[in-house]
Amino acid sequence: MKRGIVYVFLLILVLSFSVKAQEIPEYRVGNINLGESTDISDAVALLNYLFQGGPAPVCLKAADVNADERVDITDAIYLLNYLFLGGPAISDDIIPPSESGNLVANG
Repeated sequence: MKRGIVYVFLLILVLSFSVKAQEIPEYRVGNINLGESTDISDAVALLNYLFQGGPAPVCLKAADVNADERVDITDAIYLLNYLFLGGPAISDDIIPPSESGNLVANG
């Protein structure tokens, strides 16, 4: 009887690790580095991409902070203005993965 319980437990354990729900990425405007929240590291990641050859944002639409359909230095300035100077709020829209890269980056 104990063996049966152990086998059932092991089967449940194995199945719980082998069956994972597919995670759908969630892109939010301003969360350029896909961290827990929008913060200064997002502006740094964008500037690094634009001027130092750093990795491109996974979602270019999330990097278009000022919603002008371009990704450039004005997006980093807009984000920093919002974070530290009480500037205009950024959109809280969630961007579907199918629309994640439909913009052009201009350094």
